[in-house]
Amino acid sequence: MNTLLAGFKGKNNSAKILLDLINPRNKVNKLYLENDFSICKNQLELQIKAVNYDYVIVFGQKPVTKAICIETTAKGQQYDYQTNYEYASLVECLKFNNCKVKLSNNPGNYLCNYVYFSGLEYIIKNNLNTKLLFVHTPYLKNIISIDVVGKIFSQYIDDMMEG
Repeated sequence: MNTLLAGFKGKNNSAKILLDLINPRNKVNKLYLENDFSICKNQLELQIKAVNYDYVIVFGQKPVTKAICIETTAKGQQYDYQTNYEYASLVECLKFNNCKVKLSNNPGNYLCNYVYFSGLEYIIKNNLNTKLLFVHTPYLKNIISIDVVGKIFSQYIDDMMEG
């Protein structure tokens, strides 16, 4: 199974730091997104086009939360896209490991939502079997241990890829 993990760049960005810490036994590709609308969209689309990914998980930082938010919906001006990723096992894994987690249908109205919407739209328009999910992380000060969260995601990804 081919898996891509992506997150936005930034020295103190919890999403970037988490992406650095996720190191599953199974090989995954990582993509560090620029904090720019057209560049991040192109980065994600080019990477999805280059490799036939089964799974793509994109991480972003959400300032007003103290929980890891599993984003179920990407919002557009005329319509929304629901994720095609089966996220129940991720939610279960996070809860089992005592992480604060919540389902959200509000990925914001800035870069995170934009890249999520663009990615889902690209997958749909190109009739790909890629499953895409966006995960928002709280600020570092609102995460008990980013190292532990990194290990949890690493184990989850290994379990997912080993089926």
